Amino acid sequence: MPARLAVVVAAAFVLLQHGYAATAPLNGSHLTHMADDIKRYIGVGIYPGQGPNTPARREAVYDGGRKMFDYQLTFQPVYELRYDEIEAIFASGREPILNMEFWMEDRTNTDPVLQHIVAGLFDAPLASFAQVCAAAGRRFTIRTLHEFNGNWYQWGLLYNAHDPTADKNTVHQLRESFSRIIGIFEHHGAPIDFQLNINSNNGYDDPRPFSDFWPGTQGLSSVAITSYNRAFSTPAHNFSESFGEGFQASYYQANLPVWVAETGTTSYGTDKPDWYRDAFKTIALQFPRVEQVTFFLYNKVLEGKNLDWDLNTPEDIKGFVDGYYAMRSLTA
Repeated sequence: MPARLAVVVAAAFVLLQHGYAATAPLNGSHLTHMADDIKRYIGVGIYPGQGPNTPARREAVYDGGRKMFDYQLTFQPVYELRYDEIEAIFASGREPILNMEFWMEDRTNTDPVLQHIVAGLFDAPLASFAQVCAAAGRRFTIRTLHEFNGNWYQWGLLYNAHDPTADKNTVHQLRESFSRIIGIFEHHGAPIDFQLNINSNNGYDDPRPFSDFWPGTQGLSSVAITSYNRAFSTPAHNFSESFGEGFQASYYQANLPVWVAETGTTSYGTDKPDWYRDAFKTIALQFPRVEQVTFFLYNKVLEGKNLDWDLNTPEDIKGFVDGYYAMRSLTA
């Protein structure tokens, strides 16, 4: 059985085990929900990357300055946490989403990191930042240990999975890590909403359901799912898929309010403007528990390939704006 199909089947099984009824088909067909189900406000966020193309500048280009982005995503290593960036996002009229990354202070140290979180190695910078957040008194979202079902980050449960001699992270350590991190912020009275962020596919295309990796939901407000269309960008991604095709299996395994942590598409072998039109419509009609979606609009090089996530042409921008307003109309 292909890995993606196996995950879809596993998702259905997990839902039945836990008494959840799927409200949309798992086979990718484009059926819509009842009109009452889809009416809600869907927050839209952006990761704009570094540089001059701020959300406000993009809004000026995209739609004459009308506000489109409610949220702004930023990434900060735990040893370099800065509240001034959070404050600047608030000042721009947007809600911050902080992706807090647990890199070791010595970046050459490639240990699996969960053991060090549990042992308290990161307590001091976390406590210091929590105190600043408490003093500021403004509620925002922190997403941490993101994409923990992958093999590409040192906190991932599949990190070092193919090395029989290497230390591994464990689900128990993941649960204890979340508890320790959240507990520090709660102890200092910081008004933070913590999110669980899972990737739409497990690392190494591992076919197991998310329940095998799940750390629980204590202290967490929502599940954020990362789902990209890395169309023809690497030998492992020699296909293109719609947003719905990439997202649906993970969506049906989530039992908290759902956010889209990061999404976007490359242009390789893909009609990028139409991909965005379809993505917005699909989020509106097929995934009624989605409350927020963040678009990663920043070109980057990965594995030697330019991943052109940004809206790089007038056609890209038009497709994105068309999709945005179609979603607003459908869900109003």
